[in-house]
Amino acid sequence: MLYRLAWPVHGEPGQRATPFPGAKAPPPYSPAERAELAAIAAAQRGPAKRSSALAMVVFGIGAGLRPGELVALRGSDIARHGRQVVVQVSGAAARVVPVASRYAGRAAGLARGAGDGYLFRPGPADRSYKNFVTNFARTLVADPAAPRLSMSRCRSSFICGHLADGTPLGELLAITGICQAESLARYARHADGAPAKAVLRAWDKTQRAR
Repeated sequence: MLYRLAWPVHGEPGQRATPFPGAKAPPPYSPAERAELAAIAAAQRGPAKRSSALAMVVFGIGAGLRPGELVALRGSDIARHGRQVVVQVSGAAARVVPVASRYAGRAAGLARGAGDGYLFRPGPADRSYKNFVTNFARTLVADPAAPRLSMSRCRSSFICGHLADGTPLGELLAITGICQAESLARYARHADGAPAKAVLRAWDKTQRAR
């Protein structure tokens, strides 16, 4: 019955409907905005709030974590291998992410301070709450003209940086937890020199063929 109702729009029954385009990725933060976000985090009242705000910047821009991944992150999930600091991400998209070099020292410092505890909003809390990170960011004290701290923009900054730097697609997918290269197209529009959507789609086809 549903196929028959959809026929005038999508064609004969059994054909797949035309998919809607994916949501556009938010623009990455500029270097000046990143510096301002770090200053905002450092200016918050109370050590717990300062470290939680800084964790959003460090593990969002520096490691591209999603909000739920940040919420679950513990100090013991951070390790140093020589000069490189890595994050062991748990959950559905479990992976190991090298922290960007400019954030590595801060990531290691936050991990030492947290020990085995949570890095973001330590202490008892309902970490399953969908807007746990977003609501915290809304409470940050900042100039009204300052950029708003957002995990989606932080993650976009991480991904766009790697696209602009020419990180191999297989490596980029592995560290971001993204399954298909074509999904990167929504970020590529913000990154100079990023592969075109056709190139990303062709890469996916090659991988499937293998």
